[in-house]
Amino acid sequence: MQETEKSNLNLLTEEDYEALAIEYEDAMNKAMASIEIMDRSMERSEGRNPFEQYESRIKEYGSVEEKCGRKGHPFTLESVKKNILDIAGIRITTAFRDDIYRVVEILHQFPDFVILDEKDYVKNPKPNGYSSYHLHIEVNIFYPGFGSKKFPIEIQIRDKAMDFWATIEHSLKYKNANLPEEKREKIEKMFRELADALTKVEEKAIKLRDS
Repeated sequence: MQETEKSNLNLLTEEDYEALAIEYEDAMNKAMASIEIMDRSMERSEGRNPFEQYESRIKEYGSVEEKCGRKGHPFTLESVKKNILDIAGIRITTAFRDDIYRVVEILHQFPDFVILDEKDYVKNPKPNGYSSYHLHIEVNIFYPGFGSKKFPIEIQIRDKAMDFWATIEHSLKYKNANLPEEKREKIEKMFRELADALTKVEEKAIKLRDS
């Protein structure tokens, strides 16, 4: 049997992915419960709670397959578990930009979370203007009879202004994918300008808050 035929036999099926996703959802629900505890605790103990909103999602089968192809990873069970760290994702939204770092500080202190890596796109935005703070954490789940399993979860933290920007960018991303290069560059420039404008609005909002 040729090598390509062997690899095709090992491709991750949708049924196998659904079974894997259930375990990731367990880890995600545990992480969300911890975040809810943090949120309630901050509400009681501090005058201003940095947690504005939080939501979670499990990446769909097709999205995982597309990402493996884009990143050059084999679309197998072991490869997905090793290389795709955002199967489970949590997004935390803050009212103000400086609250992002307060949330990051709190997440670092929580004993159930092991920080695998983090990227600060707030201080160092992406070329298109995207600004957010990303952490990959590891959560441990104990299954009676099977022992403990560790699962990675991606947490994105952004303020309301950047969440608005990201919503627009996501809705137009695929629409603009097949545009001529010149027109696509023009649209990307407009997104960078919008991100800069929102940053200035955010800075003024913080000054108003603190005045």
